[in-house]
Amino acid sequence: MASKGVRVTGTDGSDFEHRETVAGRYKSSIAFKGKLRWGIYAHIALYLIMTGKMFNDFLDRFDILIPAVAELAIPKPLTWEYVWMASLVPSLFGLASLNRNRNVFLHVFIYGTILLGIFPVLAGTASWSTALLDYYNDHRSTKDRFMGQPTVVLWFIFFALALEVHGYCLYCAFNLRKAWDKTFKTK
Repeated sequence: MASKGVRVTGTDGSDFEHRETVAGRYKSSIAFKGKLRWGIYAHIALYLIMTGKMFNDFLDRFDILIPAVAELAIPKPLTWEYVWMASLVPSLFGLASLNRNRNVFLHVFIYGTILLGIFPVLAGTASWSTALLDYYNDHRSTKDRFMGQPTVVLWFIFFALALEVHGYCLYCAFNLRKAWDKTFKTK
């Protein structure tokens, strides 16, 4: 808190080097915690979009018929979609790791995001790659459409967003792990 009044005589304010400063690892920890939190929120938004896509399949499994949803003719989910839906669990561990710098939870988030987030998206990219090439060669050849748009293009928009979000979250998590490891070693 700044004091009111006259400055001490004999100083011009340049004698600040001896004062305490916050270590860089603490500053980066705070910064990357906020960034990781927003990245996980973006992942949850993608998760809600995928839940909306798979809603018809969930209704079919419980023998519930809603005519408005059935008319949309949403294609059945593939195996990689179910695996990707499980990537919410590591994201919850990631959020839980931020409160008290829990390094174990952060490791669960990192490995879970790689296994349940990135690998299924890469598998989905591989499974839709031939359809993308067919669409690229002949724009009218695709029969699968959702609300007038070709599903292959919608899938690749999803793949790009998911890979970007997962990559960003992993970047933040690795930087947090580095900052937390330095913090724990100095104590």
